[in-house]
Amino acid sequence: MGPTLFTEDGQGVIGLAVRRPDPLVDLPGFSTDDLDPARTGAALCIQACADDVQVAFHAVRELMRLGHGLVSVRWSQAGFLPLVGPGVTPRNLLGFKDGTNNVRDARDLSRFVWVGTEGPPWIRGGPTSSRAASTSGSTGGTARPWRNRSASSGAGRAPGRR
Repeated sequence: MGPTLFTEDGQGVIGLAVRRPDPLVDLPGFSTDDLDPARTGAALCIQACADDVQVAFHAVRELMRLGHGLVSVRWSQAGFLPLVGPGVTPRNLLGFKDGTNNVRDARDLSRFVWVGTEGPPWIRGGPTSSRAASTSGSTGGTARPWRNRSASSGAGRAPGRR
């Protein structure tokens, strides 16, 4: 859920304004952002995951059908992970391993993922999330030295990383 689910132009959209969690606000932009207003500030975000892309596609399609006339799709993005062996973390399209430093400790999960007593009762125990998209292109991005590529993506090169 995004802030606009609860308010739009300061007015409650469907009577939820009083239920908005205080921390749920638009994120500030970074100095290097090139944000597209058509792809920011959505009221809802749906993430459908499945072992089969067709299952995820049809789940989202069914949700769109059920919300016809009430919601609209601003943008969508299909994703994938390459098939790898058991215990191996796949690399993303930029060559980095995703999820290798995810929060696992129960205290950190409580602090960074799950909403606790600081949130309204209806969302307690639920997760929080934010999303930032980056683009990659074959023109120039991989031609730069590794140090520049990893700095622009926010990742560093650790010993043993190829």
